[in-house]
Amino acid sequence: MKRNIFSSAVVGLVLLGLTEVGASSLENEKQIASVTKSYYAIKHINNPAKEVQLAAVKQSYHALQYIKNPAKEVQLAAVKQDARAIKFIENPDKDLQVAAVKQSYHAIRYIENPDKEASQLAYTAMMKDY
Repeated sequence: MKRNIFSSAVVGLVLLGLTEVGASSLENEKQIASVTKSYYAIKHINNPAKEVQLAAVKQSYHALQYIKNPAKEVQLAAVKQDARAIKFIENPDKDLQVAAVKQSYHAIRYIENPDKEASQLAYTAMMKDY
């Protein structure tokens, strides 16, 4: 009887699709291990989870160039690691621009249409160097 209850529970979970959660979690762990060894591995992962994206970017901000539609949190993590990451972000918003310029005023050169605040921060920082 215990076996029948257990089997019924497993069948129920499969029918509900709840077993996929464990499978996708395991897959994420494998992907995180892969990108931790080499950020370049992110290039070969379709639609990586945010946790996988973050792990890759923590290895190197260069990983950002291989992620389609990276999460905002991932973009910010990359920019905080190295301001040059802004060059891999298409149409960065004001927050990302400001974060990059605060990291290094040189980042302004990678921003196509810089926000007024980002431009002012870059200019002020540059003038302090002179």
